[in-house]
Amino acid sequence: IQDYFYELIQRPEDLKDLVQEGILSEELRKSIDLDELIWIFEVLSKDMTWVLETFGPEKVFEIALLKVCLRRTLLNKRPTQKSSLGEEEKKKAFL
Repeated sequence: IQDYFYELIQRPEDLKDLVQEGILSEELRKSIDLDELIWIFEVLSKDMTWVLETFGPEKVFEIALLKVCLRRTLLNKRPTQKSSLGEEEKKKAFL
């Protein structure tokens, strides 16, 4: 996963290929910037170390992916706000 995001950071124009392959919507491609790709790379890099050092790697990996999917909500949230996202909204948060 890290290599994949590293390549996208080095060549963000490759996001257009993902649109052509039907993996990514054009709307999402336009909304992702280099800062966000770098943040995802950093989070996954740090959390993968955590995954390798824990007794419950499946759960840690799941939370790491959830953190990436909810990044826009997490980064824009004020400390006093409670999460009001339902399961369906969490699935859509990545988009």
